[in-house]
Amino acid sequence: MFLKDWLSLFQCPICSSDFIKVENKELVCSNNHRYALSKKGTIHFLNKSSQQNYSKELWKSRHSLAIRGLFTPLLDHVFDKIASYDGPVLDVGCGEGSQLAYLRKKGLTGPTIGFDLSKEAINLAATNYPNSFWCVADLADSPFKEQSFSTILNILSPSNYQEFHRLLNNEGQLIKVIPHSAYLKELRAIFFEEGDSRRTYSNKDVQDRFEEEFSNWQSEEVNYTVQLDKEGAKQLIEMTPLSWNVASEKKKYAEDSVREITMHYLILIGNKSNDQ
Repeated sequence: MFLKDWLSLFQCPICSSDFIKVENKELVCSNNHRYALSKKGTIHFLNKSSQQNYSKELWKSRHSLAIRGLFTPLLDHVFDKIASYDGPVLDVGCGEGSQLAYLRKKGLTGPTIGFDLSKEAINLAATNYPNSFWCVADLADSPFKEQSFSTILNILSPSNYQEFHRLLNNEGQLIKVIPHSAYLKELRAIFFEEGDSRRTYSNKDVQDRFEEEFSNWQSEEVNYTVQLDKEGAKQLIEMTPLSWNVASEKKKYAEDSVREITMHYLILIGNKSNDQ
């Protein structure tokens, strides 16, 4: 079982003490706080309820598009940044697990752990990708021990830099992926009117924040297009939060007309070694 092998990477989110054993399908800390393993081998670490706008259908759509290669060119670039780093990899906001699973299939051999706030996403990850450990957790109250990870992946998900610095080992790196200016521009042109700030895209404030946290950083732009059939366009619209609160007729028009989509990203790589 991965959990027994990787127990040293975890700590109790209630009291921050070490987990010392897996007993009767429960993870037990030194203060006897217990977290049950699900039938799928996952653990629900949340100590309070969390509101989620992401449905099971959304995660199924993302998984289907991932299998069809929507993220593959991006992940090939990300893998190149991880390949020379030995040690555990943590995927923050891992969704339904396809991205971490692709990186593992490409060659990651150490511990790979993914977590997300969505129980639906984690259930899909555990069902489809048993070679990593998956858990439901909150980045602000994470169940991981300090300096445990050589790489943290933060792909299109929120950040908590205090926690990132705590979790990275002294030579570790954070790989953060954010949308760039042309990201999903074909959908934006349909969904939003001229003059609407959402029609164009800027993540300069997010990039500036990253640069404040890491003096040793680099970036790489990745830009490619993906061909879509009608079903793929429908799944993309289901997947992206851009479609939230968009009129149904606009979504239907996009489903019928969008046959190529632009995937434009900025990969930000921060190395902790010069930030001590």
